[in-house]
Amino acid sequence: MKHSHLDLIQDWPTRARSARYSCATLAGKCCVSDRHLRRYILQEFGRTPHDLLSQLRLWDAARLLCEGNRIKEVTFDLGFDNSANFCRAFKEYHGCTPSEFVRFAQQRQRDFLEMSAGLGIENPAHPPLPWSRAEFVLFFRTRIHADVSS
Repeated sequence: MKHSHLDLIQDWPTRARSARYSCATLAGKCCVSDRHLRRYILQEFGRTPHDLLSQLRLWDAARLLCEGNRIKEVTFDLGFDNSANFCRAFKEYHGCTPSEFVRFAQQRQRDFLEMSAGLGIENPAHPPLPWSRAEFVLFFRTRIHADVSS
């Protein structure tokens, strides 16, 4: 694919969220056709826009749940049709229910704090949050951009 103005976009997660995880809306916000966006994202990120946006939305759901939001709130805020569809999609992607995910995350935090205390570390930094790593991995560019100085 030739150079595109899409190469200049650095804030893909922010744009995806503002498009409410919609491929068509994201294409419009980027001033390109759905087809062009599909080709570009497939080449750059190694997955379809739908897959990329769905995965980001499910990681955003995990973050919101761990911040204390209720399942119904997250369902509505992230544009799922209903809680049953949300819970099904969440479990299919993350391998556990939303409630189990929150419990695992809370246990991980407790384990980290206990381990830090056992090592004599006062006021330890928080462990890396799984959605931060997921966002980096999802939007890691698979294509290397060559510098063209002509």
